[in-house]
Amino acid sequence: MVSIVQEKDELTAYEKQTKDIPQREISDNSLLSRKKLASRSNLQILCDILDSLATGETSVTRVMFRANTCWSSLQVYFQLLRRAEVIYEEEDSDFRKSFHLTAKGFKILGLYNEMKELI
Repeated sequence: MVSIVQEKDELTAYEKQTKDIPQREISDNSLLSRKKLASRSNLQILCDILDSLATGETSVTRVMFRANTCWSSLQVYFQLLRRAEVIYEEEDSDFRKSFHLTAKGFKILGLYNEMKELI
């Protein structure tokens, strides 16, 4: 059986260990804070996809990894980009799909990069 005095001594030892650590530092290291800082906007994800296509990645899997997104999200973004005529799809003789930027896609990517430089 643990006595009340022992519990108080343990609590005091814990307080001694943590009193030098600023409270702000503890809360900034929380999982929620890290997740909030790491999230990207839809515009950033779209431009990451366009950037990967502009650098020569044409397969869906490579674009997915380079843009750091999941398969289902990438399919939604590709559908949006195709509908807006920013990318187009080609099939080769082996029935493999590849995606490429249109002139409109290059223009959007250029404007986005200019905006990032200004900020």
